[in-house]
Amino acid sequence: MFLLARAAILIQQVSYNPCLWSQHQNKPHKIGPVFNRIFAGADMKGLTRFSKRLSSAIVSFLCCGPVSLAQQSPAESQPIDRFSGRPRAVILSDIGNEPDDQMSLVRLLLYSNELDIEALIASTSVWQRSASHPETMHALIEAYGQVRNNLLLHAKGWPTAEDLDSRVFAGQAAYGLRATGQGKSSAGSEALLRAMKKEDNRPLWICVWGGANTLAEALMDLRATNSAEETARVLARLRVYSISDQDDAGPWIRSEFPALFYVVMPSSQNGEEYYYATWTGISGDVYYRNGAGADTTLVTNEWLDRNIRSKGPLGKMYPRFMFIMEGDTPSYLGLLNNGLQSYRRPDWGGWGGRYVYRQPRGETHAIWTQERAAEPIDWSDRTIC
Repeated sequence: MFLLARAAILIQQVSYNPCLWSQHQNKPHKIGPVFNRIFAGADMKGLTRFSKRLSSAIVSFLCCGPVSLAQQSPAESQPIDRFSGRPRAVILSDIGNEPDDQMSLVRLLLYSNELDIEALIASTSVWQRSASHPETMHALIEAYGQVRNNLLLHAKGWPTAEDLDSRVFAGQAAYGLRATGQGKSSAGSEALLRAMKKEDNRPLWICVWGGANTLAEALMDLRATNSAEETARVLARLRVYSISDQDDAGPWIRSEFPALFYVVMPSSQNGEEYYYATWTGISGDVYYRNGAGADTTLVTNEWLDRNIRSKGPLGKMYPRFMFIMEGDTPSYLGLLNNGLQSYRRPDWGGWGGRYVYRQPRGETHAIWTQERAAEPIDWSDRTIC
């Protein structure tokens, strides 16, 4: 414990004084080779975050003694999804509001042999309040049909265009919760409810690229037509991954259905808080300026013109981006079988991000979300070398 305390003090000294950084970075320390490696490979921001956590752990140990794993990690109460076969997915997309949904759908079609896509539902959002565009989904699937034979040369399992086309539906026709309620079911909410109630040992991932009101309607109908026990049984196999909150339905769902497995960085609906969300890392390094050190040479319309849009009928359907590329792709990227198996539990981490189970401010209970943002260091009052 003495060594741990000494390490915490040393790291804090370094992180709060840049002058000590250069002294400690290449200097062997008596506290042991493990901490020498920490100094050799760490950056100052990481050391600050590490020192806060280490200090907190030491205080907790000294004051309270050892704690159980259940106390340390509330995520342990959450399920690990153990199933065989391809993950099931339903997509809710406000496609047509700006190009990134169309981009994400083009990519999704190129992974459609690795997922069981049960429905593609065109939805509204704060950015598209009074219309949905299933016709755009149909057009992309038609282009996919033109390249499917070529895809089959490289892998098996590609669904037919006709099958995918039959899974396209229009969701709620207006914005948010005012488009939900008794008698307001849509073709999309009914298709979603069928997928939710389908007997399958695999969980159903509901990927929300826009507003969540079609999901809200399906949940309302589920609760209205089933017993509390059956509703709970269906909810237990649902997994929601939402690209922030793009209407007022998401917060309502989390409040009304606290047992629902929900991955989201809660946000205001006007986009001001998107900057903090994990999904912006898909390509937002230039637009959001939150990915220092990223290689942005591949995130240009010029690169896309040469390497994507000129490559056949489906590539031609990949539009020019307005803000970022494929902002909705992280919702399903973690479902792909790349070996990380992050679809089994969000804290395992994968291409769609790594999440923690905690209660964010404003929420009524714990959800799968991002870790608290590290407090920035103000160097203005520090000694400068």
